[in-house]
Amino acid sequence: MSLLADLLSKVKHQDQQSSVPPDLARIIQKSAQKKKVERKFIILLVFMLLFVIIGFGAVYFFESYLTSPSGGIAARQNPAPRETQRNIPPAPSPPPVTQGASIAGQTPEVAPPVSQPENQAEPKVAPKIEAKLPPAETQKPKIETTPQPAETKQDRKVAARPRTTQPPKRSSEASENLKAERDTLLYSARSNEYNKNYSQAITDYKKALEKDPRNYLIMNSLASTLIKTGSFEESIRYSRNALDYQKNYIPALINLGIAYIQSGNMTEGETYLTRARTIDPTNKVVLLNLALLYERLPNYQESLAHFQKLLEMKDIRGYLGMARVLEKQGKRLEAERVYRNILSMDDVDPQTKQFANERILAIGNR
Repeated sequence: MSLLADLLSKVKHQDQQSSVPPDLARIIQKSAQKKKVERKFIILLVFMLLFVIIGFGAVYFFESYLTSPSGGIAARQNPAPRETQRNIPPAPSPPPVTQGASIAGQTPEVAPPVSQPENQAEPKVAPKIEAKLPPAETQKPKIETTPQPAETKQDRKVAARPRTTQPPKRSSEASENLKAERDTLLYSARSNEYNKNYSQAITDYKKALEKDPRNYLIMNSLASTLIKTGSFEESIRYSRNALDYQKNYIPALINLGIAYIQSGNMTEGETYLTRARTIDPTNKVVLLNLALLYERLPNYQESLAHFQKLLEMKDIRGYLGMARVLEKQGKRLEAERVYRNILSMDDVDPQTKQFANERILAIGNR
């Protein structure tokens, strides 16, 4: 009995020595899981650091390659800097251009228009009348040339030659150089025209047209300048060329009509001015030239109708033209009434008022 008890006690003692406490097992298990998590975090951190290093390396490589003088991607894609344009004076509004080209005799002289703002398609005309004029009976109407339209940004896009989607580098540089040379010549031409150096202005316009042969704006400017030198046939040719590229371009239609009238072809002149009026019935330059044409024919009824439209637009040339035509018709009292209306206007310059006052005195002494 005692032997059996001893054996049982030895077995129980060995079982107690070989068993692991449950708390210790949980601690060991948690420690192992924590190490696994830390190992995964370290591996993830190493990969992220590796990607960052690779990214910085790639950026540095591409920046070095793009800016290298050997001709990287940027050198192939971007055209050369426009050094020629940096030395060119900025394209200002065109210098004022005289609107009139006399037919014969004298008529109220229209002063040059103000410089045209860049964002407008047609220049505003500042009416101004010479102080001293001969009596109304000796006056003959003058057909005036249309003002030179400034080359706006929108017009440049319309008149510019078409480009390919990806032009070669040399072709792009040549195109930019041509534009720079063209703009320089246009600036010189308009400056010479303003200074009434028409011969040099015509030369500059022709050279600019050689740089941009499809530009109808240059053609029209050249046609207008040629009218001022009496080269009507040549002016007609350039106006027609402008209309080939822009069918209903009103300044070209006006210049074409004026050139025909100046050369003695009244029918053709009237045709083109009427066509311009159909396109834009409120264009003051068109109405004025038609009124002067009918005054010269003479067709006083039509002339008065067109001067009346200008008068309704508060254009001083409408008042003066109407009074002049009324005098030619012998309607002195009506003419005097128009002249007195001019004297009562606040926005009329002193020279015009002086002229109106002189005409009133001349009518009263008859």
